[in-house]
Amino acid sequence: MVPQPPYLSSSLYPQPSSIQQSLPRNPSQLVDVIDIKNLTNRISSKDNLDPQVEKILALMADEFIRNTAEFACKLAKHRDSDTLEKDDVKFAIEKLYNIQVPTKPTQLDQSGIRTQQQINFPQASTNNYKANLALVRKANEQ
Repeated sequence: MVPQPPYLSSSLYPQPSSIQQSLPRNPSQLVDVIDIKNLTNRISSKDNLDPQVEKILALMADEFIRNTAEFACKLAKHRDSDTLEKDDVKFAIEKLYNIQVPTKPTQLDQSGIRTQQQINFPQASTNNYKANLALVRKANEQ
C-alpha cells in the first residue's frame, strides 16, 4: 500500500479501503467503480487510478455494454429471432465502435449443429523449407 501524506492522515479524510467499502453498488449500473478498481488491481497492484477516472471508465464500460446489447437485440428481432446470438453482438460491436472481433471459423457437422473448426497450421519447418533455407544460407555465404 502506498503511504499516505501526513495531511491526509486526519480522520476527516477517509482512507482508500474505507472508501471502497462505503461505496454503494448501483443496481442499474452494469460495471461499477469497484469493478474498475478490482480490474486495475489485477493488472497492477502498484498503480492506482484517480477516482474520477475510475468513475468515467465505469460509465463508459456501462454505456458500451448497454449500447451493444440494445443494438444486438434489435438485430435479432429484425431477423425474427427470440435468441440473441454471438454474431449479433459481433456485428453490433463492429458497426457501433468499428472494432473487429476475431472469431474462429465454424462449420456444420453431420447433425447440422455448428461446431468450432480447428485451424491446422502447416508445420513450421518442413523438409522443403529446410532445403530452401540451406540454399539461401549458402547463397548468402558466397
